[in-house]
Amino acid sequence: MRGPRWGFHALCLAVAVLWLWASGYLGYTIGWYVASLAVLALGATWTAWVAFFLARERRFSPWLVVAPLGAALLVDIFVASLLLRTRWAMSEPDFAASLAAPPSDSQAHADGMLIEPLRLGSYWIVSVSTDKGGTWFEEQGGNLCGLAGFANLPSGLSRDLVNEMGVVSLGDSWYAYDTPC
Repeated sequence: MRGPRWGFHALCLAVAVLWLWASGYLGYTIGWYVASLAVLALGATWTAWVAFFLARERRFSPWLVVAPLGAALLVDIFVASLLLRTRWAMSEPDFAASLAAPPSDSQAHADGMLIEPLRLGSYWIVSVSTDKGGTWFEEQGGNLCGLAGFANLPSGLSRDLVNEMGVVSLGDSWYAYDTPC
C-alpha cells in the first residue's frame, strides 16, 4: 500500500488555498463553509490513509510530517486573520478617502443603501451610514445570514457593540464586524 502521494497533496493544497481565500472575507460565507467541510474531509482522509499505511508497512517515512506541519501553518494563518488583514491593508486608503468624501445624496437612498455598489479596495460596499459613533460600511455578500462590513469608530467600541456582534480591530479606529444569525 502506498501512502498519500503528490496528487493528493496537491488537491489538499488547492482546497487549503480556497479555505484561506474564503477566510479573507467578512463573516462566514457559503464558500467558507464548503471549503471548511472539504478541509475536514481531506484531513480525515489523509489521517486514515496514513494510519493504514503505518499499520501495513510498519515503517516511518519523513514525508509523513509535512502535512501536519502544513495543517498547523494553515490554522495559524486562519487564526491570525492574515488574509482579512492583508485585504484590509490594501483597501484601507480607499475607505479613508471615502470618509473624506462620503457618497452624495444622488448616490444613496436616505437609509444609506447605495444605488450602485461602491468598490472600495477589494470590497463591494452596498451601504454607508453615519451615526454619532462613526461611519459604517456594509459589504455586499457579507455574512451568510447577518450583516458584515467595516466601521470607523473614532471614539472606539462600546460594550453594547462588542456584545451584539463579532468585531475585529484593524488598527487605529477601524473595525471589521459581522452580526450573528
